[in-house]
Amino acid sequence: MEAVAIKIILVRHAKAQERGSAEDDSKRNLVEKGYKQAEKAARQLKVITEHCGNTYIWSSPYARAWQTALVLEEELRIKYVQQMDFIADGTAQDLIANIKVAGSTDCLIIVGHEPYLGEWVKAITGESVEFKKCQIAVLEFREGSYLEGSFKLLERE
Repeated sequence: MEAVAIKIILVRHAKAQERGSAEDDSKRNLVEKGYKQAEKAARQLKVITEHCGNTYIWSSPYARAWQTALVLEEELRIKYVQQMDFIADGTAQDLIANIKVAGSTDCLIIVGHEPYLGEWVKAITGESVEFKKCQIAVLEFREGSYLEGSFKLLERE
C-alpha cells in the first residue's frame, strides 16, 4: 500500500502597510490591495485543493499573515485555521518537524513571510526562489519526507 502524500502549500502574506507604519512590525495590517490579492490567491488555491479531503491553514501570528489566512479561510470554506509561532521566523527543520505531527490532512496551507518561505524551499528542494506578495508554491511530502520533483512555484493571477 502506497504511503499517503500531503500537499504543502506555501503562501506569502498579501500586501500590507509599509514598514515603519506600525510601532511593532508584527502589527502591520493588510491594505485594500492586499485583501484583493488574497482573494485572487484563494481562487488559485481552490483549484489546487479541490481534491483534498482535509485542508488546514497554518499562519504566522503576525497580523498581515493572519489576515491573509482569514481571507483564504472564508473564500475556501476551511474550518481549521491556526496560528503557529514557528512560521514567523522558523527554520525548514521546524517546518518539517511540524508537518510530521500535522495529523490527518491532505493539504496544508501555510501563510508566512519572506525570507523564510524562500529559505524553506531552498533547504528542502535546493531551488532558489523569492516569493512575491501572495505568491503560492506547492510541495508534496510522503511519510514526512519531500517528494522529489513535486515543487511548483505558481505565478500570481
